[in-house]
Amino acid sequence: MFFSQRGDDLIDDNTIMDLVKGGNKKSFEEIVIRHRLRALRFAQKYVKDEFIAEDIIQDSFALIYVKRMDYNNKYSFKTFLYTVIRNKCIDYLRKQKPVNIDDIKLRTPSAEDIVMKKEDRLFVTELLGKLSEDYKTALYLYEYEDMSYKDIAKIMIKSVGQVKIIIFRARKKLRKLAKEEYKC
Repeated sequence: MFFSQRGDDLIDDNTIMDLVKGGNKKSFEEIVIRHRLRALRFAQKYVKDEFIAEDIIQDSFALIYVKRMDYNNKYSFKTFLYTVIRNKCIDYLRKQKPVNIDDIKLRTPSAEDIVMKKEDRLFVTELLGKLSEDYKTALYLYEYEDMSYKDIAKIMIKSVGQVKIIIFRARKKLRKLAKEEYKC
């Protein structure tokens, strides 16, 4: 890990990206190590396939390295990374043939779901699957990645006000779906 000159504080991502711009490959390795796993989970939420998500993450980091000189540290690196990943996931999904809703089978729990073995998590995952992509993305970034409305707005190419409304409506929809599930 990269530490400050005093050795006690981690160097922030923007400082590391400045080193990457200067050609420091070790710095780029550090940024990949810091963000790879969370980025992978984010991509998996979109494409629903671990191997495709892994390819998207590798492509995203490769693109960031190639375009490193274009990186603007005015924004957080995490926001920049998630925007690249989101765009690559959308590109991938657009290239896939449309799925007939009648052909969809019940989703097999992922390895993560099996390991966690928490019914509430499975229940929430099932409910989230019923939400629109915007609702899922906004909730995931806000609740799981602990991002600000401002950062989510940049990633989703929306205004902060739109993000607040999306999150409000997504939560409202989740409550409604949960009530419907409990009635059955």
